[in-house]
Amino acid sequence: MKLLTKIVYIIDKINYWVFSISKWLVVALTIVVVFETISRYFFNSPHIWALETSTFLGGAFFMLAIGYVTLKDKHVTIDLLKNYISPKSKAIIDIITYILFYCMFSLVLLIYGTKFSLNSWITTEHSWSAWAPPPLYPIKTIVPITGFLLLIQGIAVIIRKIIFLMEGRKT
Repeated sequence: MKLLTKIVYIIDKINYWVFSISKWLVVALTIVVVFETISRYFFNSPHIWALETSTFLGGAFFMLAIGYVTLKDKHVTIDLLKNYISPKSKAIIDIITYILFYCMFSLVLLIYGTKFSLNSWITTEHSWSAWAPPPLYPIKTIVPITGFLLLIQGIAVIIRKIIFLMEGRKT
């Protein structure tokens, strides 16, 4: 069990570290939006790059932070039955649903996101927008990274639930 606890600790640290870095994207996003708002409404000088840049920054933050949201158990859930069953039954349901839905979704995101990203790297894909920003492949690489972060955090949740079922303690 010590090994499993150590694995959970390492996974949690990875997602915490990624979140700690990615939260700065919100600062950059705020600067871009405030700058564009002031520029557009006070100086009548909009910028062609502002919308796409804010989309990239917001999307990157959302995707990179989602593993941390799972770590903190802050996803939206429907607790119709969970309020009426024992904690051990709840843990069993969580294990089943994480394996069937969460981890499968994460695997699909990882596998197809990798194909999606590799294709973008191979073709040196650029945006078709009027701004035509630098290559899109770095931003598209976030998709498989997100799949990986979600998958390992889902595994950590499953391990936590198994430890709870076997030892009755939370990690």
